[in-house]
Amino acid sequence: MRSQLADAAKKNDLLQPDLNLGKEPTSFAGDDLRHPFTHIHAAYNIVIGRRDELDDVSNYVRNSYRSLHRVQVCTYDRFVQVARNADRNDWFDSQRRRVVDRKRLTMDD
Repeated sequence: MRSQLADAAKKNDLLQPDLNLGKEPTSFAGDDLRHPFTHIHAAYNIVIGRRDELDDVSNYVRNSYRSLHRVQVCTYDRFVQVARNADRNDWFDSQRRRVVDRKRLTMDD
């Protein structure tokens, strides 16, 4: 698995392309991904159907995967909600930066 991960990162790294593309990839700590002592954390996120289509038993089973198998199964509705919240937070952050930048401009004048 380490070799496959390293080969994929060497060709398609999206997290650290300036460090890894075409070179031997490393972890964020600088360790060689192929080294047997390099820690690799695997977590999976699976998006399934709509929230209103799940009954209580399905929700119980879906939620049990997270603690038992490090797999998070979320509904499409939850995925959309998280995306909207992230977009809204980015929008609020950009508005806050604009206000701060305007205050700096008026203070410098």
